[in-house]
Amino acid sequence: MSNLDQSSQWRIKFFLVLFVLAMTAVGGRAFQLQVLKGDEWQKRAERQYQRMVKLTPQRGPIVDRNGEALALSVEVDSVYINPKEVDNKKLTAEQLASRLGMPKREMAAKLKSSRQFVWVKRQISPQESKAVRALDLPGVHYIKEHKRFYPNGRLAAQLIGFTGLDPRGLEGLELKYDGVILGEGGFLITERDAVG
Repeated sequence: MSNLDQSSQWRIKFFLVLFVLAMTAVGGRAFQLQVLKGDEWQKRAERQYQRMVKLTPQRGPIVDRNGEALALSVEVDSVYINPKEVDNKKLTAEQLASRLGMPKREMAAKLKSSRQFVWVKRQISPQESKAVRALDLPGVHYIKEHKRFYPNGRLAAQLIGFTGLDPRGLEGLELKYDGVILGEGGFLITERDAVG
């Protein structure tokens, strides 16, 4: 009987040591992942459920010696869609295309995207914005951006220059003083769940 008791005690001790080693390994790995590499895994998780869209910065005005504006930025809407939120893609494509003056085929292609953020049209006119907002379509969203406006039209256009869509200065004073006039851009952060 004592031989049997001794062998069962050895088995119990062996399994106890094995269990302690396994728990130590699991605890060590958990410590490594949560404490030593916690920041790295936190960033990875954020990249999976967050998306950052860079927004264009606002440019400062260009004025003459009397303080009259020669170039200024006005706030306008830019339209984007999340195709996964759109119920009737064909109808949405037709309505957006007609209101924004875009080809239906191009609009339909944007709605077929698997991405969650697709630009439809940037820096639209107030009339276009009003027409699209009146539709109240699901999946259609708006971001405020700044568009360059020249109150005097072509007067001194060669001197003032112009900007691109991004809105970097491309010619004239807009280019020469780009670093001074251009403000700092922001970000739009969108989140998604496990099913996208």
